[in-house]
Amino acid sequence: MNLDLIFVLAEVVGAAGVIVSLLFVAMQLRENTHALRAAESQSLHDSENAFYSDISLNPDLARIWEIAPKGSASIPEEDRPQWNILATRTILLFQMVHYQRCKRMVEDELWEAWDASWIEVMSTHIGIREAYEQNETICTAPFREYTDSCKRRYQEGSAAQFIAGRTVKTESSSDERKNT
Repeated sequence: MNLDLIFVLAEVVGAAGVIVSLLFVAMQLRENTHALRAAESQSLHDSENAFYSDISLNPDLARIWEIAPKGSASIPEEDRPQWNILATRTILLFQMVHYQRCKRMVEDELWEAWDASWIEVMSTHIGIREAYEQNETICTAPFREYTDSCKRRYQEGSAAQFIAGRTVKTESSSDERKNT
């Protein structure tokens, strides 16, 4: 065997090793992405559960949460500080989900549920809508744009379509990917 043939074989084996290594790295990246998305999904569920747990374990918060959909005027003056915190937490929870969606960390199925929930909240929960409009500067520009699109969507269609059965397909799924 001459040295040229050995050199060519060594290069082929080396190139094959590089290709196999790259394939392995690609598989590892894909698995890591799935694991990160699953962890983010769990984190979102944990945040939501903690939020509702706080409400359910505190009779005062539960009472405020129950009357708030009628608007902030229905909330007694002494409960307004708690309401402001509760409303802000609600808004920031949805903003966190939106941010994660923009970073492609939320799967489509989970996003569609959150998207429909935000539309429902903004269309039916006068207290949250008022709180958002009074404090929208605490939100990021992309979340404000998204919320504006939600307002247009529930104003253009009937709110009942969004709430009963959630049959209206979200147009924001593809829009969100364009914003990233």
